[in-house]
Parts: sequence; C-alpha cells; structure tokens
Amino acid sequence: MQEDSSLDPVALDPDKFDIRVENKRVRVLEARIAPGQSHGMHWHPEHLIYTLSSYKVRDTFTDGSTKTIERDAGELLWGDELTHATQNVGDTAVHALIIEFKA
Repeated sequence: MQEDSSLDPVALDPDKFDIRVENKRVRVLEARIAPGQSHGMHWHPEHLIYTLSSYKVRDTFTDGSTKTIERDAGELLWGDELTHATQNVGDTAVHALIIEFKA
C-alpha cells in the first residue's frame, strides 16, 4: 500500500499524536490515548513501537476484524505496514513512541 495522506494519524488526531522527529528516513510519533478514547482508521508504514506505559487497546482492521492487545511499559515491537483504528479499552492511558520508516 502506498502512503495515503488522508489516513495520516497526526492529521486525523493531532490531539493524540505529536511528531517528535522527522527526516528523510524516519518519523517518530508520540502517541497518547486516554482510557475510553478512540483513534479512527489510519495508516502506518513499517514501524517500531516503544511502549512508555502499560495499556490495553482494541484494534479494528479494514476487513472488520478486531484484536485486543495488552502491552507492558518498556516493550519494543516491530510492526509491518498497517491500516487500523484503535480504541483504548483499558484503565490506563496509551503512551508510546511510534518510529515509522520511510521508503
């Protein structure tokens, strides 16, 4: 999938995502999603996630399937290119760094 600027998480929810670093190779996002909040359908290229807090989210994918994910603070995770929506279904805020790799 090619980058779709209409699915850019920062443009869609600037109150939940801050660009911390951006250059020709990477874009580093700081994500904060409060308990009960949702983030609509958005796209990430290949990326790493570094969890700064423990949290529980439910991701919804373009085919309508869902997956509930629990993370502990301090995890470092690889993510393939992905289009999804996220809802914080836990009791703690999501706080994570997302390092997106540019082609």
